[in-house]
Amino acid sequence: MARPLTGSVVPDDRGGWRASVPRARGSRERVMHRFVARAQALAWCALAVDALLAGRPLPAASLVTPAVPVPAAGHDGSTRLPSGMSVQDVIDDFLHETFDLFPTTGGTREEGVRGQIINYLAPFVEVELADGTLQRAPYRDFVAALTSPAIADIVTGYRTRHAGSARVIGVEGRRRGPRTPEGNSAAYAGNLRQILDRILRHGVAIGGWSIGFDLDSVPNPVSSRQPKQKADPITYQETARMARHMHAVHQLALWMLRILGLRISEAYGVLVRDVIRLGDGSGRGLLLVDSQGGRTFTERVAGALVKATTAERTKTPQSVRVIGVPALLMALFDVVIAIFHTDPDTGRINLDARLIPGLASDNAGGQASLRNAFKRSATAEGITRARRTAFFEKVFGAPTPHDMRSSAITELAWADVPELLRKRYAGHVAGSDVHAGYVADDSRLVGLLQVTDQLDAQLMADVAGTLQVPTTVRCTTGAQKALVADGERIDADLRALGWLLTPGDEDRDDPWVTTGEAAALLDRSVTTVNRQARAGEFDSRPARAIGGMTGGRLIRLADVLAADARQSGMVTYQTLADELHISSHRLRNWVQRFGMATEADGVRGIRLPDSTVAELRRLAAVEVRLREVGMTDAQAATALGVTSRTVGVWVDKGVLQRLPESGPDGRAYLTRSSVHREAESRRARRSGSRRGQA
Repeated sequence: MARPLTGSVVPDDRGGWRASVPRARGSRERVMHRFVARAQALAWCALAVDALLAGRPLPAASLVTPAVPVPAAGHDGSTRLPSGMSVQDVIDDFLHETFDLFPTTGGTREEGVRGQIINYLAPFVEVELADGTLQRAPYRDFVAALTSPAIADIVTGYRTRHAGSARVIGVEGRRRGPRTPEGNSAAYAGNLRQILDRILRHGVAIGGWSIGFDLDSVPNPVSSRQPKQKADPITYQETARMARHMHAVHQLALWMLRILGLRISEAYGVLVRDVIRLGDGSGRGLLLVDSQGGRTFTERVAGALVKATTAERTKTPQSVRVIGVPALLMALFDVVIAIFHTDPDTGRINLDARLIPGLASDNAGGQASLRNAFKRSATAEGITRARRTAFFEKVFGAPTPHDMRSSAITELAWADVPELLRKRYAGHVAGSDVHAGYVADDSRLVGLLQVTDQLDAQLMADVAGTLQVPTTVRCTTGAQKALVADGERIDADLRALGWLLTPGDEDRDDPWVTTGEAAALLDRSVTTVNRQARAGEFDSRPARAIGGMTGGRLIRLADVLAADARQSGMVTYQTLADELHISSHRLRNWVQRFGMATEADGVRGIRLPDSTVAELRRLAAVEVRLREVGMTDAQAATALGVTSRTVGVWVDKGVLQRLPESGPDGRAYLTRSSVHREAESRRARRSGSRRGQA
């Protein structure tokens, strides 16, 4: 669905209001006018939007100036009911009570509610309560439309016809309709209605609003959207296959989601100090879940909404819990803590670090990169969410991180784990009866550890006794700025454990290396080695042919070693230039001037045969000898304080003498003795001239 055409009304720094609309439909250029009163700006904006929709020219700003009275001092132009309290006043007070005075959730939820009010609810309230009393028919029709695609047109129509609803609570929201062609789901529509009813009842309580019917007499909206179908769980074997295409950090998050059934934000909120090992020799452990991380959260601090990288709370109050960690996952935790969270010099563990290491920055973000890794790995292995029976197969698409949580909970349910224990493990509401509020967690953890042992037994049978799935994907590339500084040590530790593989590890008899490793062995640039590989001078293949590699090429190590052997005994322009202290450019000129033989090495330069090397060394020796006994014309001119043309004339007159042999560049040389003799003669003549003048 295309984005609705709307205008914009914002305060002006001069004390007025600015209204703007696109110059034409689809245009990024906007036409803007300033107004003294907000009501004038809103009225012009509504007329301009109508004109754009009808294809008419935009109205002049003067059209609304005399027609709309300027609001009284202190009035912001919002719809005011007969009681004198505006819709905006009631909504502001409702939000203040709900999220500031008596908060039950975080700032992220508050942002969502504000957006829902702006997108859907405020226009309806302002229009239908304009006469003082809300009637049942418009309320019923609006609630029914919440599950229909028509709701977008309805809300847009309210805004277009009633410009006063364009700015409700001081925040311009994203104006959109339902996310699907079928309309909003019944759950989302029900949530919108719940917020609407609370606003209406709040208006009755404090604003003198009047509702002419019982709100509860209107049925809940019903959606035509089909409920989300349940897929079979992603098995441990499928999870291990996906892990082959992920680096160590993403593998850790993957197993935490799949085994412990954590929400993705809960997994990224776990700190090192939240991991406790049981001292019973079983290898099992405990994990405290009481915070969230991995993305940007909005939190209310001192009455203001601020952005934070962690949330010191869980999604719901009952999500704070302690869960058991199977021995295999605990062993993975130990390895991660040792490599990523322990100072290699002092052995001190950073207990305040996030268990899942930060990639782009310390202890922040990570959810987006994990979701991308999920998509890539599932696609590479052909793993999909599917429902399979003996009669049919339905495929629902690639798995997401949340599918790992549903897979874990589904397996617990079908393993006859008691409901109360299963819900505590997942962080769901413990029960619906009154006794649920009195039931405390088992301090002895008997049932919890029974579930843990059951998971461990299944893991041992399905993943060959380890969760460290060997991979060629590194977590210390340039994209992981928080780890790249210590990348060499991290990679070495991971390789020592067999967790990180070099491409050569896959074929021991005839291994492969990356172009970066080949460049290091050959002392060449990666660009040069890639060019040689593409030219067919190395046996190479795309790196993505190996699980987990996402780009670049691989080269047979044997080819690299052979090239290195050739290079070690090879003489190039550069190596000879370093030896003779002559620029490689001059050596190339000599080769071309005398037609010497060369051999193309293909990458780094030109290989010089022994005969060419010998001749170049001879020419270099000739030049050295000529420079010892002779001088070029330019050098002589500098020594004598004259021009090169004068030097030539003196050669023709016999004042200066040339050497019979020219240099390799074809330059002639003058004898140093003749230049020195002429220099002494010139000094003597100048000295005698000065004495005669005296």
